[in-house]
Amino acid sequence: MSSDAPPKSGRKVMSLAVGVTAIVVLIVIAGIGWGLYAIKPEASTAKLSTAQQEQIVTALAYEHWNAIGMENLNTTMSQYSSSAVLYWYMENTSYDSAYNGALNGVYSSTSGIRAEWAKFFAESVVYYWVGGFGVSIKNNTASVTAKLWYIISNGTVVQSANVSSQLFTLIVPYLLTYQYTSSGWVLTSDWWGLPGSLGTVVPGAYGLQQYLKEKLPFPK
Repeated sequence: MSSDAPPKSGRKVMSLAVGVTAIVVLIVIAGIGWGLYAIKPEASTAKLSTAQQEQIVTALAYEHWNAIGMENLNTTMSQYSSSAVLYWYMENTSYDSAYNGALNGVYSSTSGIRAEWAKFFAESVVYYWVGGFGVSIKNNTASVTAKLWYIISNGTVVQSANVSSQLFTLIVPYLLTYQYTSSGWVLTSDWWGLPGSLGTVVPGAYGLQQYLKEKLPFPK
């Protein structure tokens, strides 16, 4: 998925290994999402099985997360309904002010949601993956849950400098709610962290095993 936003100035410089890893992960996740999205029928929800509807919603969720990973503001906004609400609940840490309590709040207009994501995209997503994925559908409402890991660059990555001072790992309990309408599934609520399970951010780039081994704080 290519970004339709203009290139940002001062883009990070990363090692070939990190760059290739990030690109491969994003392509794989994009492929999963778009592969499922491509089968989305225009039929009424009543004519589709629950499993088929779950595939469609799964595709939409991955498309949304991939847009965030690619820092594509227009695509990130594309699924929201006109009455959508974005809830932002991050633990207030001292590691990186761009992703802590400074962005916390409830944003109930498309202009407010767009402005919030624009702030988030001021720094660069290097890598992300989705864990603990789940989807459920009841009547015309679909809920998607996951824990998303985003590794973020807070500026230009200098290979000779300490990684912990340049990269941050965000672990975000995520909830998406979709509603089926005459035009298909639309995103009505987007939870970046939950009130009882805040997203957390720590310095450095962590995989799950390393993170748990070092006994760092993990969201519920």
